[in-house]
Amino acid sequence: PMRELGIKKDLNRSVSNDKDSFEDELLDDEEFPDESCIIPLTTINECDQEQNVATGNNSPVRAHPPETGKYKNNPMQQNVKTYEDGKGRLKKSYPNSQTSIEGGKRGITPQRGKGEKTSFAPNITSASAKGKKSAEIEIVGCKQSCMNPRNLDMQLKAFFESNFTINPVFVYDNVWSAQKMLDVYKEPKNELLEIAQKIMDDLINDYGTESSYLDDTGGNILTKDETQEIFTAYIKSLALENRINLAFAENTVSPTSIAHLQKGKSTIIIGLPIEYRKKRIQGVLDHEIGTHFLRKFNDGQQIWAGGNRKKFDMKPYMVTEEGLASINQLVHIALDPSGKPYLFRAAINYYSAYKASQLSFVELFKEMEKYIDCPKRRFRACLRVKRGLTYTENPGGLYKDQIYLEGAILLLKKRKEIDFQALYTGKIALEDVDRFHKRLRMLSLKLPWFLLDKDVYMKALDRIA
Repeated sequence: PMRELGIKKDLNRSVSNDKDSFEDELLDDEEFPDESCIIPLTTINECDQEQNVATGNNSPVRAHPPETGKYKNNPMQQNVKTYEDGKGRLKKSYPNSQTSIEGGKRGITPQRGKGEKTSFAPNITSASAKGKKSAEIEIVGCKQSCMNPRNLDMQLKAFFESNFTINPVFVYDNVWSAQKMLDVYKEPKNELLEIAQKIMDDLINDYGTESSYLDDTGGNILTKDETQEIFTAYIKSLALENRINLAFAENTVSPTSIAHLQKGKSTIIIGLPIEYRKKRIQGVLDHEIGTHFLRKFNDGQQIWAGGNRKKFDMKPYMVTEEGLASINQLVHIALDPSGKPYLFRAAINYYSAYKASQLSFVELFKEMEKYIDCPKRRFRACLRVKRGLTYTENPGGLYKDQIYLEGAILLLKKRKEIDFQALYTGKIALEDVDRFHKRLRMLSLKLPWFLLDKDVYMKALDRIA
């Protein structure tokens, strides 16, 4: 797995000392904007209001009824054979699969069988290959893939056809990385649980349902051509045409991700089918390019660039990184007098991650219904915090997503004293800004549109706060 990820580091390093670098390798640009992860859904109807209007159905979409005698139990649990290996470890084997399951922490983690190929691979087509044969972009060691269940289609179908009563059993290609990420975030936090619930309750009181909120504030879903045009215009406004390429991909986990390639170039991978909405895509651009990419771009000119973060004792920056991106995603809404810049998605992530530590997948799915009325989006929300586990009937999950709300509230509380342009000097934590302030190289920084006028930006943050 280390070779697959291209990580050349000591296997004996401790998680606590290497948390930041490991996060950077695996999840640096993994983002789930409003519509969350894109997954194939073959057994349920579309939840978008456009389809409901077309069919005359304004109620939440439910799953198709299960077929008689089918999926009485999870297909991954049928005909399972249990045995012990030569070292006395309990393992399970599945029918028609070379995959075995070995006992591990927080559930059971799967091992890929010898000679078994990875079945989950994004099919990526370059958007710049106009009039030519589609250009294929190979991404070695895709950061997100280690947490992607490769049997997601089968488990999703079983879950919906069982009327949400079967806990998924997930299989992964990169076991080491999946378990490592679970180990990085060992325990969920609950300090902000009350704030998260208040944000979610206020939004539901305002709009009635999450679907009404998305329809009212998001507008129509964009086409692929419209999406490409909007992304291209944003990239040109920052004079980054030579640094960023666009590509569209099927079988992606996130609607938007960034692959940093060689020679300082990056590719923004946009998932298909398109799920961006007309009124909210500005926030996606400000989140992905206006925050993540620009901080990465400016990082290259700082004294710690080139693998010197440990030399300068740099602090972990992911809480600052994701908090800043979450705030910036709402700036354009906050500047609209009629807009309501709720940190709803960050609150959902925080709340669901905490609840995942107490509930099974099925129980969590039921718990989140009061906040996410659409079964499709609710499954995605549960998948976010339950991925990494094999047996999701167990409490536990991936608690990483709590850093979005944690970081956002930290920055909002200290907004009056923060130099936000200094935060754009690179991948730097808030606590390092003052320590490095006199050594930061700021003359040639690339800044997003919303930071060109500090007063306007601060007014937006005041509304979000």
